Amino acid sequence: SEMCIRDRYYDALSEWDHDLSTLSTPGQIKATARMAFQQQAWLLGIHASSLIPHGGDWRQGYVLPYADEISGAANQTGLRRAFLAGLIRQESGFAFGIRSDVGAQGLMQVMPATAEWLQSHIPAAADADLHSIRGNLVLGSNYLSLQQQSFGGSELLAAAAYNAGPGAPKRWLGRWDGPTPGPG
Repeated sequence: SEMCIRDRYYDALSEWDHDLSTLSTPGQIKATARMAFQQQAWLLGIHASSLIPHGGDWRQGYVLPYADEISGAANQTGLRRAFLAGLIRQESGFAFGIRSDVGAQGLMQVMPATAEWLQSHIPAAADADLHSIRGNLVLGSNYLSLQQQSFGGSELLAAAAYNAGPGAPKRWLGRWDGPTPGPG
């Protein structure tokens, strides 16, 4: 059977970790991360940057590929660009072709069934292609925006709902006795 793209990324990450363990200075790790970024291997570069002792140059690990596309999607849906970019970084490490074991796809790890629902219920997403960068961003950002709206503007709860499904934060809130996380 064909190995999914996500498995290839994790295999590459494992090999990458092995290679990084042979480097002896923060400068070598930083240079290796820069090399990964030059090859647009965003996930590997981000990971290498996270291994630089004492934080190194923290900006290096917070690259923003697809900045124009992410800004456009954030503007269209009313999301903060930093929130949208952070979610993408967590979901896919900016690895566009990645696909999870359960079928979530692209930068925003959108499930095909969610994409179909959005295409039929959200006019702005009607023609969005799950397999293109722009289309994946349109679909994912619209879904994230819907989650944020349904949780009273809370980015924290919207991100939890995006990742674990909207029922999960509702269950967590049902067991929570503190204040409800607010917007931002």
